[in-house]
Amino acid sequence: GNWCRGGELGWVFDMADDRLGDLRSHMAIGFDYTGVLSSPDVRTPIMMYLLNVMDELVNGEPLIYHVAECWRALGDPAFAPFVLIGMSIVYGLVAYPAGALSDRAPTRSLLFAAIFALAGAEVLLATAASLPLVFVGVALWGLHMALSQGLLAKLVADRAPENLRGTAFGLFNIASALAIVVGNGLFGALWSWSGAPAAYGVAAGLSILLAGAAFFALAPKSSGA
Repeated sequence: GNWCRGGELGWVFDMADDRLGDLRSHMAIGFDYTGVLSSPDVRTPIMMYLLNVMDELVNGEPLIYHVAECWRALGDPAFAPFVLIGMSIVYGLVAYPAGALSDRAPTRSLLFAAIFALAGAEVLLATAASLPLVFVGVALWGLHMALSQGLLAKLVADRAPENLRGTAFGLFNIASALAIVVGNGLFGALWSWSGAPAAYGVAAGLSILLAGAAFFALAPKSSGA
């Protein structure tokens, strides 16, 4: 086959000597993968292999792994988990300050900020032409999660009767789960039918509509004379 010695791509993993040596004995390691960045057939398998090699070096000591031109090196669906990692990092860094802010700032203002962060993420993910822009969109997604999750829980706690707060949170979690299942299903179907830009574009539009609905739903009630 192509990936066996003698085949077109046999040089990648099936040479007579494929050893990298004892990498643990070196303080700094570098791989020159410039020659494979423009070849999708071998770029992803080689990057996956190198990531696995570096993963085996993790032993609890400080380790910095710098990927030059990462938007080319990791520009493949195989590296999609990095999206969740990036989102989770932003979410984790911002969650506490956002929660503390929700105790002092107006609820509507924070909710609008969360919704517009989500809309911005959807717009960027719909239109991004490079991996750096994709990760800016992912960062906005993480910001949305940090701003919204604690705030939504606070809204439930503030508005539910004290003796029914457990029930209220149960209903809130059920509604959230149903929304995730239905929303992800519709998003995936739209992606399959019309492509990723259309799916993210529709999601951005729905986010803006949600902001309008929240504007009226959370409007201060005027006191009657």
